[in-house]
Amino acid sequence: MVSTILEEARELTDGPRQDDYGDMKSFFTALATVWTAGLRDKLKDGASIDPSQTASMMVGFKYLREMHNHSPEHCRDMAGYCRGASVAAGDEAPR
Repeated sequence: MVSTILEEARELTDGPRQDDYGDMKSFFTALATVWTAGLRDKLKDGASIDPSQTASMMVGFKYLREMHNHSPEHCRDMAGYCRGASVAAGDEAPR
């Protein structure tokens, strides 16, 4: 059976990626903390990067890779990161 990029992204984010990295909300929350610390000299006082922003920035990272060289993996990963942004923002509950 052939699956779509979106189906593959959902299967990965609900299965192997979650097993490897933990649930999306916790992962993007931790990543936001790391990025906020790393950018502390660039951010306005008291500003921080939120978890959904980290997922959205990862979409941009994969988009640049896709623009350089097409790969179904890049497209699948962008879909997964978009889902991560939605989960991190509380729009969707992870499974």
